[in-house]
Amino acid sequence: KLWIAAIAWILLVAAAARPERVGEELKVPVSGRNLMLAVDLSGSMDQKDFELGDRRVDRLTATKAVASDFISRREGDRIGLILFGERAYLQVPLTLDRKTVNVLLMEAGSQARRRRSGMRSRSRSSVSTISRTTPGSKCSCC
Repeated sequence: KLWIAAIAWILLVAAAARPERVGEELKVPVSGRNLMLAVDLSGSMDQKDFELGDRRVDRLTATKAVASDFISRREGDRIGLILFGERAYLQVPLTLDRKTVNVLLMEAGSQARRRRSGMRSRSRSSVSTISRTTPGSKCSCC
């Protein structure tokens, strides 16, 4: 009988707390693609062989500009970010939060760069991350 009283007490306390929803409900899109962006941070990305506007920029800066624009237009898609140099690592798992993906992409820089590209590691990380998601539209952008 003690456990019945304990359960009744817990339910009474929970009801007295008057739990409420705060804010508006977020509608999560049912359809969309799962996209993993893999960005190279190796030394080869230091080459200044791209033009952005009227100035020459390195490959990483050009990649960030193009990827940032791409991310901002992917409404309803889940996007993840893999950064790789010598080894690949998951920077952002698949998410609907495009702003966070964009911020972390822009923060990716030379301190994380390595001299070898780690192509095999990058592909493995991308495929394994997407494979764990629910069935449907999947894409890996490298």
